[in-house]
Amino acid sequence: MRAVFLYWSLIEREPERVLDDLAEFTGIDTLLIYVWINTPQGDRLLLPSADDFDLPVPVVSRAEFDSFSATLEMARAKGFKVGCHFSPLFTYGQNLASLRNQALIQAAFHEYPHGNMVWACPNNPDTVQLAVGIIRSAVAAWPQAELLEINHVEYPLWPKNGLGSLFTCFCPHCQDAAQAVGIDLPSLKLAAASLLEEIASVPPPDGPAVSSPANRVLNAMLRRPQIAQWLAFRMTSMSQFVRTVTAAAREAAAQFNPTLEIGLDFFLPSAANLLGTDYADLYHLFDWVSPKFPDYLTGSIVPMIADELNPGGDPARTSALREDMRQILDAGEGPSSYEPAQSSAEELLYHNTFDAAIIDRQMSYLSTLEGKVRNYPWVWLYNRDLAGLREKFEALERNGFEGYCLWLWEPDMTTAALKETQGIF
Repeated sequence: MRAVFLYWSLIEREPERVLDDLAEFTGIDTLLIYVWINTPQGDRLLLPSADDFDLPVPVVSRAEFDSFSATLEMARAKGFKVGCHFSPLFTYGQNLASLRNQALIQAAFHEYPHGNMVWACPNNPDTVQLAVGIIRSAVAAWPQAELLEINHVEYPLWPKNGLGSLFTCFCPHCQDAAQAVGIDLPSLKLAAASLLEEIASVPPPDGPAVSSPANRVLNAMLRRPQIAQWLAFRMTSMSQFVRTVTAAAREAAAQFNPTLEIGLDFFLPSAANLLGTDYADLYHLFDWVSPKFPDYLTGSIVPMIADELNPGGDPARTSALREDMRQILDAGEGPSSYEPAQSSAEELLYHNTFDAAIIDRQMSYLSTLEGKVRNYPWVWLYNRDLAGLREKFEALERNGFEGYCLWLWEPDMTTAALKETQGIF
């Protein structure tokens, strides 16, 4: 599989041009299309009907869906495979805000880091019901799809509302799930809050020298054994959610699309468990897996956390924090200076932080999957850095990957831009 994420807004405007350019100038053979699209009327599902949902879920019109189906038929006629890209914990709109996870620091709806996107809690029964409903409906309504890709089955990772927004989830549904297995979640919440307070504290400038931030975090966690229990509870909750959703997808596929293949995306392998995704335990449920090698981790998330932990803005401390977090993530040494990204539309703060050697470093975390499941990793093109993208594909090749998933931005999909990439992917 050599796949690209395809913006529906782009292919809707000029479907034949996009498909023909991809066929002529690239080796792409698979199109991944997100089941949610943004329209002038708001975010909607690419489904013909909302009759199967108890929650207020918006869908496209029948005419819009028929046009979408015709485009999928065109793609297949031109030799492409079609994949439904689905993030079962993502939904959209304030009327579904009750599904979102509850963190130590909870932002108001208008302060959400991704507009009106709701990052739902896997223990909330309504989240499960909605995810199962969407996946069943998509399998039934997208007969052209040969693939179903399950993405973002993890806890929030963007610290746009502060580091405390990543300490989640402590909602009533999580409390019920924890209590059912003898876990006192309120006490774990207190331990998490105490940990956050300690790692966020800034040593006085005239105080004694402190160990590295990594050692501070490790020691703070060792003093709070409840943190390990909390992280394990999160991972168990997420795994149960993944099993439920995947079982629903398999059941729907048996009825409507028996040859449908299902894959799992997960975050940078060294950090996936921290975010709740136990890929080593879940891989056997899937036909393929796609680990992510995302520039936005080192180029946005790490710098944002470093800035929060260094409110005084001391350059030396900022540099030390960034480097320390890179070591924790096994991302290697960072650049000597961080160069600001040029396009805010790409949601990247610094564009020169991802070295293709990170892919090499991450291979040890994937060793448990070797020979057991097909593996098509995600890579991104940022800042129109084609030389950097070439290096990423060279790293994939030397590490034995036989396919990939690629994220391009709309400006990267013009005829001229795709022609310029010939020989890279």
